[in-house]
Amino acid sequence: MQFGKTQGIALIILGIILIGVQFKLGSGSPGNVPPRGQPSAVTEPPRDVHRLGPLAAIIGTVSLVAGIAVFATSRRRDQPDSNRQVR
Repeated sequence: MQFGKTQGIALIILGIILIGVQFKLGSGSPGNVPPRGQPSAVTEPPRDVHRLGPLAAIIGTVSLVAGIAVFATSRRRDQPDSNRQVR
């Protein structure tokens, strides 16, 4: 791989961003709930804003692990070719 380190770093950053997005979605406050002590004009249950569930966290974790794997296995430019290279 010519750009192994760059691709690995990009996948790691993407994984961290997606895990952060999932954390933000999971810890966010419900939008349609009236303040405590005030009667609600319409009594409808709050709609689930993010219907995908933990999909962002799953993709983020896979991306993070793949980025670490690509980054760890990429060769340096000054490293000589191995003698057992498959051609």
